[in-house]
Amino acid sequence: FFGAIPFSAAMRKNFVSALAAQTAKNSRYVDCRWSLKEPATYGPAEYAKGHLPDAVFANVDLELSAPFGQGTGRHPLPCLEDFGRWLRSKGLSKEHPIVCYDDLGGSVAARLWWMLRCVGE
Repeated sequence: FFGAIPFSAAMRKNFVSALAAQTAKNSRYVDCRWSLKEPATYGPAEYAKGHLPDAVFANVDLELSAPFGQGTGRHPLPCLEDFGRWLRSKGLSKEHPIVCYDDLGGSVAARLWWMLRCVGE
C-alpha cells in the first residue's frame, strides 16, 4: 500500500496494475488511510494527493465510527442505519466486490472489511 514503503512512480504503476489484475473488473475501491498523529487531516490529504482509480474515501473518524463519548473508546461502531446510508452514498453494495486499502499494513482497511462482513456485504 502506498505509504508502507517509499514508492516510486514505476512501483506505484506496477502495484495498481497488479491489484487491478487480481480483482474483478467491477470492484469498488475504498481508501481508508488514517493516522493517529493527524487523525483529522492525514487521510483526506493523502486521498487528495492520489488514490486508486475510482476509489472513494472512508474517514475512520466520521464514517466508520460513531461520535466519541465518555466510555465509548476511540472509535465506537456507527449505528447500522448510518453505516448503511454511508455505503449507499458511496455506491457500495453486494453487487460489486469491495477492496479496502490503507497505508498502515491493512489495520484500518480491516475495520471496514470487518464491518462489511458484519452487515453481510
